[in-house]
Amino acid sequence: MIYSRNISIEDREALEIFYRKAYPQRKDIKKYLDSTLFSLPLSQIKDSLIICDDDKIIGVNLCISTKAMINNEEYDIVWSYDTLVLPDYRTTDAGTFIVEFWYKRKDIFGAGLSEISEKMSKVMKSKFIAYATAYIKFNLTSRYLINLIRPIFPLQSVYEKEFPLTLSVQDTKFQKINSPEDFVVPESGYWNNGIIEFKRDIDFIAWRFFQSDSRYTVYQEIGGNVYFACRIIEWHNIPLLYIVDYRFDLAQIEVFNDIIDGALILMKKLNCAGLYIRCSLEPLREICEKRHFLGKGQGAQIVTRFKPATKGDYPVFFTAADSDMDFK
Repeated sequence: MIYSRNISIEDREALEIFYRKAYPQRKDIKKYLDSTLFSLPLSQIKDSLIICDDDKIIGVNLCISTKAMINNEEYDIVWSYDTLVLPDYRTTDAGTFIVEFWYKRKDIFGAGLSEISEKMSKVMKSKFIAYATAYIKFNLTSRYLINLIRPIFPLQSVYEKEFPLTLSVQDTKFQKINSPEDFVVPESGYWNNGIIEFKRDIDFIAWRFFQSDSRYTVYQEIGGNVYFACRIIEWHNIPLLYIVDYRFDLAQIEVFNDIIDGALILMKKLNCAGLYIRCSLEPLREICEKRHFLGKGQGAQIVTRFKPATKGDYPVFFTAADSDMDFK
């Protein structure tokens, strides 16, 4: 019998089996689950939907609760992390349960939609509120670029390099943050007003970037609260430095250039073949394009039916750290 229910901590092993069936090519399933859903208290994942056929999981709509500032007012919202049904069950009632879930919940945000999520969004008349465009700037001095044509050089040496303790960019100096206790955030957890921005507090930073086996490195402006978080990813057999998250006051838009400059210095020190970043704000896209980054199409769609977010045409400050886009 096919039925739906909310997630429980006991679903950890069954979810890993489900994901291995859904994504047989992925090797990071265990780490993905451990570092996202199951590193959070149940109160933040309790709205996740599990669809079962007897005792096995056949579909999910995974969610994480958080907060957002929308035009200067804070709201409780939910990020949809995965909407997925195993292929053999896509003509069953499994899809109906997901439709009912999306219909009842009007506070869901999604980004980088799967095929089923995109169809659901259109049926539910969700609004596409922004696009997160991906940009790449290649390091023409990196030997790894040849791997795009022929994979000659192994990537292990890149992962073995040490991240520097500081990065100096003109009048700005970034330092490597080794603990969330050393991280500086605005008291509100937000850097900007009059836009849609998703909360960054110490709990979020600790969960997202400072777990014991974390692959992330965080740099923050000395004496300020500008920061960026990054990690190394593999893309078409080459290593890229991926700026997963960043925050600054948009009234000082030139600071984004400092983040880019710091990341480019880091990219070269680590001998990565390029720098990868996503931007959802038009001024940031313009900076990337002026600096000769290559854009990858229009970008990942960010959608919601949440009325406070859809009733105005607000700029959206989104990064890959807000959703599960960083893990895909």
